[in-house]
Amino acid sequence: MRLSLITILAVLAAALTLQARNDSTRDAATQGQLGWFTDYAAAKAKANELNRPLLINFTGSDWCHACVELERNVFTKSDFKKFAAENVVLLKIDFPARKKQSEALQSQNAALERAYRIQGFPTVVLADEQGREKGRVLGLRPGGASGYVSHLKKMLN
Repeated sequence: MRLSLITILAVLAAALTLQARNDSTRDAATQGQLGWFTDYAAAKAKANELNRPLLINFTGSDWCHACVELERNVFTKSDFKKFAAENVVLLKIDFPARKKQSEALQSQNAALERAYRIQGFPTVVLADEQGREKGRVLGLRPGGASGYVSHLKKMLN
């Protein structure tokens, strides 16, 4: 009986360690060029490192219909992913109704909402690597992902 319990605990510990390692790898892979940062300081550091602007998505991910549409019809599409990987550092500033966020993240997001004078969702701000605004897109744009990317490229030039 003791041997079985020890074996079960060892297997469980190994599984948890593997899960933690996988979570770490996944988190690292989803931040940076192809994923969305949620930490402003980390996103700015990456933007400085890559000498790229920030694309800051102010969203209400679990209640704002237009935000969900932007995510579904633009941010998940290959045109946008290719553009983002080559041109910007992604930062998601989320104001969810049901999802839990740490107090630190809520405070950061509220401060950024005030600093960028966000009036509605979704608002996408293009900012230089120091965080200075270069332009913004309010809501959706015609033309799906390719139209959105075309508009972002114009703003960057």
